[in-house]
Amino acid sequence: MMLGLGSESDNPLLQGRATAEIVPELAPQSSDVVVAKSRFSGFWGTNLLEILRACNIESLVFAGGTTTVCVESTLRDAMFLEFNSLVLSDCTADITQELHESALMRVELFFGWVCGSEDLIPMLEEAKTRSGVVQAV
Repeated sequence: MMLGLGSESDNPLLQGRATAEIVPELAPQSSDVVVAKSRFSGFWGTNLLEILRACNIESLVFAGGTTTVCVESTLRDAMFLEFNSLVLSDCTADITQELHESALMRVELFFGWVCGSEDLIPMLEEAKTRSGVVQAV
């Protein structure tokens, strides 16, 4: 039995469940890599680490929900695996604003960095101009 999720058949993260589907606005393009996860962390039981290492990725940008559960679980694993991590405060959410803000505070204090997308986009554009390329997975 899994703590907090009940039996495997009750798992809301299983593929095919509405709670595990990618929203249409974020539908993957043909060149995108999709990693299907079955637990809170995107690293647990997936090939995400291998994909990131194969692409020489060192830094990750996090968006999604829920901030206190899936985002934070994946980010903690990323930190333990020595990735630099940034959470987009306006591209993550939680059940309540208080939970969301508590997760962002933990990230800033212990695990990575937090900023809004309005701050990240100009930084990415500047990096692209300087290097001529920005790699995304």
